[in-house]
Amino acid sequence: MAHNDPDRAKRLAQLNAGLPGPAYRPLSEADARARVDLFDLAVRGFEVWQSLTGGGKSVRRRDFRPERFGSLLPHMALMVFEASPPDFFYKVFGEDQAMNVGFDLTGRRMSELVDGNVTDTAAGQALMTVLRWGRPHFLELEFTNANGVGKLAACAMLPLADDAGVEVCEVLSIARFVTVPVDRKRDPTRGERPPANGSM
Repeated sequence: MAHNDPDRAKRLAQLNAGLPGPAYRPLSEADARARVDLFDLAVRGFEVWQSLTGGGKSVRRRDFRPERFGSLLPHMALMVFEASPPDFFYKVFGEDQAMNVGFDLTGRRMSELVDGNVTDTAAGQALMTVLRWGRPHFLELEFTNANGVGKLAACAMLPLADDAGVEVCEVLSIARFVTVPVDRKRDPTRGERPPANGSM
């Protein structure tokens, strides 16, 4: 069961501070579709998202219909971009996402989990890519969760634009998580950092 408490958030940051650091690997849509064992949820989510674009480049916030995602809802997170300084607010954090990360991030900011710029983290870089491109992004994100368990998230990150359809302001993430061995050889400089004073 996931818990929404600061100690677990702090533990997640600490576990990802040194070895291992999160590893972020982008994939093409074709690669994601070819890896149906991992990316089945991501591809299904992408297809629902695509059906809501109305033939446009992105889904406008006013056209977003969460109910259309059905059984994917527990696997979803919805993040709102905050520009100054760059940050992401977790508007929704699905039950499966919370279980695999180790706690519920609903109502929290990514900056609560990192020391420094969120854009220096693997997850932050992936989210910023969606904002810059304004189009879907498939990726693998490997991390250590709040319980010290290695996880691999096979994700689709999908842009939601403002009501005018001009600027991407939110990112919808749909992910399948699998447990993986903790890889202590990964580059520690790519991971989240705990606050220097030890507090969140």
